[in-house]
Amino acid sequence: MRDEQDFLRKIEDVAGALRQARERGDSASILMGAGVSVSAGIPLAQGFVEAVKRDDPAAYARALEKTYPHVMAALDVGPRHDLIARYVERARLNWAHVLLGVLVQRGYIGRILTTNFDNLALRCTGLYGVYPAVYDVTALAKFDASLIRDPAILFLHGQHRGFVQLHARDDVTSNARRLQPIFADATVRRPWIVLGYSGDNDPVFECLSRVKVFPYGLYWIGYRESPPGAAVTSKLLGKKRQAFHVAGYDADTFMIALFRALELELPSLLKDPFTHTLEVLDQFAPFPTDLGGEDFTVPARSLCQNARRVLIDGGIPEPRRDADVELARLVMQGHLFRGDYDAVIAHGGEQVPPPLHRLVAIALGVRADSAHERVRKAVHELQDPLPCLTAALADLDRAITLAPDLAELHCERGAVRWTAFEAFTGEAAEDLAARARVDLEHALRLEPDLLAALYNAAYGEALVAQRQTGEACTAGLERAREGFRKALERDPDHVPSLVNAARVLFALASAGEPASAAEAAALLQRAEQIEPRNYELRLTALSHSLREGIAEWSVFQAELPVLVERAESMCATNPSDVRGRFLLGLLQAFDASLSETPEARAQFDAGWRAYTETRDAPQWARLAGGLRFDVLRQAMACVLSMEACNRGEEAGAAYYQLADEEFAAAAMLPGNAAATLQQWGPMLTLRADATEGRLRLQLLDRADEKFAAALAAAPDDPEALLEWSAAKVARIEANDGAAAASYAAALDLLRRAEAIEPGASIHVGWAKACEAYAETFVDDPGRKITILREASDRYERALAEASDNGEYWFDWAGCAHELAESFIEVGAPDEVRRYYRTALNACARAAELEVHADILGTQTMLLGSMAEFEETWGDLGAAAMLRQQAEALVEAALRREPTNRDLLEYALEIYDENKNAVAFAALVRKLARLDPPFPRSALTADDYELLEDPSPEIREALARLAP
Repeated sequence: MRDEQDFLRKIEDVAGALRQARERGDSASILMGAGVSVSAGIPLAQGFVEAVKRDDPAAYARALEKTYPHVMAALDVGPRHDLIARYVERARLNWAHVLLGVLVQRGYIGRILTTNFDNLALRCTGLYGVYPAVYDVTALAKFDASLIRDPAILFLHGQHRGFVQLHARDDVTSNARRLQPIFADATVRRPWIVLGYSGDNDPVFECLSRVKVFPYGLYWIGYRESPPGAAVTSKLLGKKRQAFHVAGYDADTFMIALFRALELELPSLLKDPFTHTLEVLDQFAPFPTDLGGEDFTVPARSLCQNARRVLIDGGIPEPRRDADVELARLVMQGHLFRGDYDAVIAHGGEQVPPPLHRLVAIALGVRADSAHERVRKAVHELQDPLPCLTAALADLDRAITLAPDLAELHCERGAVRWTAFEAFTGEAAEDLAARARVDLEHALRLEPDLLAALYNAAYGEALVAQRQTGEACTAGLERAREGFRKALERDPDHVPSLVNAARVLFALASAGEPASAAEAAALLQRAEQIEPRNYELRLTALSHSLREGIAEWSVFQAELPVLVERAESMCATNPSDVRGRFLLGLLQAFDASLSETPEARAQFDAGWRAYTETRDAPQWARLAGGLRFDVLRQAMACVLSMEACNRGEEAGAAYYQLADEEFAAAAMLPGNAAATLQQWGPMLTLRADATEGRLRLQLLDRADEKFAAALAAAPDDPEALLEWSAAKVARIEANDGAAAASYAAALDLLRRAEAIEPGASIHVGWAKACEAYAETFVDDPGRKITILREASDRYERALAEASDNGEYWFDWAGCAHELAESFIEVGAPDEVRRYYRTALNACARAAELEVHADILGTQTMLLGSMAEFEETWGDLGAAAMLRQQAEALVEAALRREPTNRDLLEYALEIYDENKNAVAFAALVRKLARLDPPFPRSALTADDYELLEDPSPEIREALARLAP
């Protein structure tokens, strides 16, 4: 995995690059995307799609795909321009643009390249008397990048009032060809800033990525903690190209942080509006009259000069008079702008004048928000959140006293309490929950549509429900679902509501509402369209995959490596979050249990530690990402049993003990005994299969106890009946002297299961019981044949219902082979040939469905055995043909996989059995060319008859092998 530290930089690095460029007489280039204008009121692409869906459903229906390019293309040109203009014209200047204008005015930024249609960049520079050259690249027939003069704004996709606006992918791609000289010129002696731009599937990004190196640095400003996209990471970022990633900001907070890092003051428009107004008035020409010009600005100028003289030059008096209070407000606003909230609060004093209550309350609220973030961090790292919680509540209590009608403060206090709730139990948790509900109810009385209050109210209900069981849990989840529905009515693109609503729906699906799972998946898909790298979204998706995997283990095994990789990538973006480490540990443990390598053992132990460190924390339900605790404990118990098998009986004993402890703990959970016992039994049977003697029988006795208890709790569970029959088969194979009784018990269990839920799995279970029992009749081939025929009949019935199951076909082939061998003993050649053909046909069908070496080995073994039988009965021609078929099978497989060692060794065995010295020698020469080399010591006369007296060709080939 690539080390992100190679291209990570901080805000101080960006400030340093801009400062150095300005000192040498140069300036920076900035590329801006849609994210810069979101807080100004202009939506992202998905927002425009929703607007068309709402305002012009016919156009939305015409779109072939419900994506931005297709939906916008479905609109006529006029309505499309009107839609863009409507949002642009009512947009307000956000802080990203307000401060961008100052940076242009002061020479830090000289060139603005934007993929947006809005005029906010022009408006922000105009505030400070700066009017850059404007280039609409889409409308220029001829373009010479060398003639651009700073400051300049380049609209790469058009303007909201321009003739051309590029929305469709083909138009954007075509236009991108003329952009390369612009990007090349904008790199000369300039640092780059990329802000509010994802680079996803955009030809503009391809122009940027073709710049070989950025001599003065490129700083890609990510969206908050989300990592850059894969294309950005692979095609652009890197120390070698001097292209770096700066994380932790949105557009507004980045510009504020950059301003602070450059140690710039509040813009004069806000810090000293009187001087700013005087500077604007200086630009007015005299008003023309018949007697000459008249300075109409004199009265306004006098008012501004007098105000400045009193309020700015007169110092900062204590806030006793109205004018003094307004002056104090001006000073405090400056502190607020610089992020010095303590100074705002201190300046307000112990007795805050009423006109300043709101300002001080806001500072207290912002400071409390910082403490809230520390509470959240402590909870997610299993630390004590109480000190941070106390500080946050103290600030919010005082803020609410100063501004009791500010709904956001009540909302924030409720949110802090819900966050802390995750770390507490008992009366402390109940008190936090009750107080949080009161806070949020108050907030919603003040402002019924306050999104944050709607969201936090629903979020709290979900937290409480996760700790409940039965009807109380379901009722709580329903309340949470309704709450998130209201939040999403308020803002359909609110990603936290989408993600947490999905968590609630997944929980409801586990509680018996299957349709909720599809609704949850749709919500996650929508959230991914809006903010694909959102941490909570990725965490929830992984949790869901883990939950689904536990239910469908066979599918889960194939997906595990990809899920582990996703978890590693997610944890790299937020390594301190214990929930991410927890899920990564679980997935690593599951993945490691399927491998036999030494590295996998260490990986499993690391995953187990992550599990046990969090298992008993009060935050369990949250940390498990909505997984039911009982299901997880059962799954971990099963995985521990698998891991014990990997380590062998002696080293694995401790893991078997841990598995038993996990099963026992899961069985104690309310309403979970039957499901746990039903899984415990098969794990004991699996362990018994790997042992011998007395221990094997003891394990099978324990398995019988678990199955009996499971069926006592749930007597009509067909899965438990089927699994118990498998345990009885294991007891038959243990040959404990009671095979007949175990066989009868197995068939009785299978009859009960078949009466409840007939199906292919019952037939296969029956066949395996017959096969195991038939093996006990070594001295009675007739009785053995009768029982094996019943097994074969059951396989045939199973495959009539499940003809695409390769494992069933392969098992039938084994049964038919055993029948053929039994008929050899009684001298029935026609029956021998019949069952050999059945076995070969079943193997061929299995190979069509599941190609692997075991099937090929069985096919060639069957052909060899049948050839020996035909030789015994004197049909040498048939025997030779069968051996040729075996060779052809192996050779066809080798053409598909010429370096597969298992296949090569099968081929050697076939050629040896067929006494084909030429083919044997040719294959040895192939083995000599393998990497790593095939050792000479692996080929001995004990294994291959052709090596007892090797031919010259074989001797020459053997000489090529490694020692």
